[in-house]
Amino acid sequence: MLQLWRTLRAPPGLFRTVWLFTVIVLFQAFVAGISMETLSSVRAYVVGESLWSKAQADAIYSLSRYAETGEDNYYRRYQSAIAVPLGGRNARLALEQPVPDPKLAFQGLLQGGNHAEDIPGMIWLFRRFSDTSYLAPAIQSWRDTAAVIQKLVDTADSIHRDRQAGRVGPIWLASRRSQIDSISERATPLAVAFSERLGVGSRAIQRLLLIVNLLTAALLILLGT
Repeated sequence: MLQLWRTLRAPPGLFRTVWLFTVIVLFQAFVAGISMETLSSVRAYVVGESLWSKAQADAIYSLSRYAETGEDNYYRRYQSAIAVPLGGRNARLALEQPVPDPKLAFQGLLQGGNHAEDIPGMIWLFRRFSDTSYLAPAIQSWRDTAAVIQKLVDTADSIHRDRQAGRVGPIWLASRRSQIDSISERATPLAVAFSERLGVGSRAIQRLLLIVNLLTAALLILLGT
């Protein structure tokens, strides 16, 4: 029996080697997992920005049609569309508070059309990377849109009140068209800047994570050797 144990017993150095490579594999898997989660969150922001831009354009168009026709279905379409950028704005404000409110941010991002499973990662990415050179310009573009969105909301409320009260006419319509066109002219370049800066930031993060994974793998191989 003792002879059998001696035969089966592995050399002491083997256990040390096995444990070393187990730690190496686990650490590399951890780094890869963090990288995948970060990339998934970046992708969610890119998708969210696309929804945001489309909703903003839809809101401006629907409001313009409502001002011209007074048809309630256009106003309802405006309300549905404007809810998306308003949800995003609420989420950003919730995360920029001195004490961030993740629950309020979750509701805002959900209102913005983002998938519920993506939102925790989006909140994590904002809280960890919003002040870095990779995402800070995109976040600033996002902030810059707030005044235009609020102007659109105020204009829509005013148009709706006038329509409900019957205070309309050729001069009123010309004035409202001018207001909506002015908002559109301000909103379009801001949306383009937001999209471009987010694209630049997302590509930079992807390159950074690739480099981190390659360096980590090389370091762990060296240590293992």
